Amino acid sequence: MGGRGARTLGVMLLVGLPGGCRTREGAEPLRTSGASVRVERARARLTPAQVGAVYLSVVNATESADRLLSAESSSATKVELHEVVAREDVLSMVMHPEGFPIPAGGRVELVPGGKHLMLYNVRASADGIDLLLRFEKTGAVRLNVPVVAADEDMR
Repeated sequence: MGGRGARTLGVMLLVGLPGGCRTREGAEPLRTSGASVRVERARARLTPAQVGAVYLSVVNATESADRLLSAESSSATKVELHEVVAREDVLSMVMHPEGFPIPAGGRVELVPGGKHLMLYNVRASADGIDLLLRFEKTGAVRLNVPVVAADEDMR
């Protein structure tokens, strides 16, 4: 299987097929402290094709909207903001270079089959994945994201 085919298979595994690659047992939800927004339930799924996705919840308890502008990781060569979109009977992945708006007093869920962070050429250690999120108003938020099995969101 060529590189493109391997990546396509990897994306399919991330979007919804059962199975998993690596599991870090006992992972607890991550939260930031002292920031305008907080991040909850951060977790990553990886595939043998070295692509992966990060899912999380961003909670904005402030009275002003914010925006997740970008993400980067020392564990991946590239991180993009994506969303799976259904058009008629076809699912496609749409890149969001403008970021994801975080409404005032609201939350944004990055979930399998929806918005997510796409990781390319990712390699995780037993300690998980280092991730840096850049918000328009909050600034930079650094996380360590545990790697979970694909079916772990179902539990």
